[in-house]
Amino acid sequence: MKKAFHVISLGTDKLPLLEIRMQLERMLRLIHVYNPLTFVSRKPQSQSDYLIYKGLMCGLTSYLLARWSNFQQRDLIPVALAGILHDIGTYRIDEAIRNKEGKLTPAEFEEMKKHTVLGYQILKNIAGLNEGVKLCALQHHERNDGSGYPLGLTGEKIHIYAKVVSVADVFHAMTTSRKYKDAASPYLVLEELMQEAFGRLEPTLIQTFIQKLTQFHNGTVVRLNDGVIAEIVFTDRNNPTRPMVSANGKIINLAVERDRFIQEVITN
Repeated sequence: MKKAFHVISLGTDKLPLLEIRMQLERMLRLIHVYNPLTFVSRKPQSQSDYLIYKGLMCGLTSYLLARWSNFQQRDLIPVALAGILHDIGTYRIDEAIRNKEGKLTPAEFEEMKKHTVLGYQILKNIAGLNEGVKLCALQHHERNDGSGYPLGLTGEKIHIYAKVVSVADVFHAMTTSRKYKDAASPYLVLEELMQEAFGRLEPTLIQTFIQKLTQFHNGTVVRLNDGVIAEIVFTDRNNPTRPMVSANGKIINLAVERDRFIQEVITN
């Protein structure tokens, strides 16, 4: 992917699609050992590494979410490719903005938003690439209520691949460490995603994503935000991100003690 995106940054649209697809299929043979909630995030050494790393995670997570949502078999590889390639237009943004470590200024953010259109322009003429993959590059920042960009599309006007990748993109953007920012608790991120489901992201996809990710067996070892090591003893389907845990012989109901939350899943 580093080689592929380097070529794109130089201005050519010759993406080694066959090689990317072959490597993706090799990764997907190990999808049974991948869980987005427990996968250990290394801290990328640069913004470029972060973009590649997040893209790969988005590809794997989008594949899982599509499978959990009963997508047809023919859509699974394309939606994984859509996740990997959704930010490809970023490599046509000025390097000083693209690799800036820290918050963008309003003007820089407006420039960065162009990566959606640039990504579509890169992918649109590549033969053999599913149309949904191309549209995902354009639409992954669109939102159901019309508050997204670049076109302010709503609901059914947004391609289903883009809706899947949007969920994965938000999740991994917040749970992946960066050089200047530590990763957020994946459980808190899932709670934020639940709030996003009301009007912005696709509710059925969010519901499936959270339900599947929090299906841990009793006895799963976790670390709370105060450093306490605990075991999950009961998960209430109405509060999937806030199970009951046992620590030092005491039961803690995280749905009641709202100031405490799971920081990290240690063993599953």
